[in-house]
Amino acid sequence: MINTIRAAIVLLVFFSVNLFAAGGGGGGGSSTASYAQSLPESIPKLVDDARYDEAIDALNTFISEESRNADAWNLLGYSLRKVE
Repeated sequence: MINTIRAAIVLLVFFSVNLFAAGGGGGGGSSTASYAQSLPESIPKLVDDARYDEAIDALNTFISEESRNADAWNLLGYSLRKVE
């Protein structure tokens, strides 16, 4: 139940941020290569390797220090969806 609520909050924040973000997105696929500049290299690798629990822990730590990083919130929401 707590994980469901946490996932809902994360996704709500993620979609709220995207409503106000400038620029278009596009880009299909599930590659995390576009996150290379805004996140530590190890985090997208964890997601690419489907190590979602580890990615969630790393992303929570990263977000606690850089809460305005939209890429981190996006990967956190993605990872949370994958483990539920």
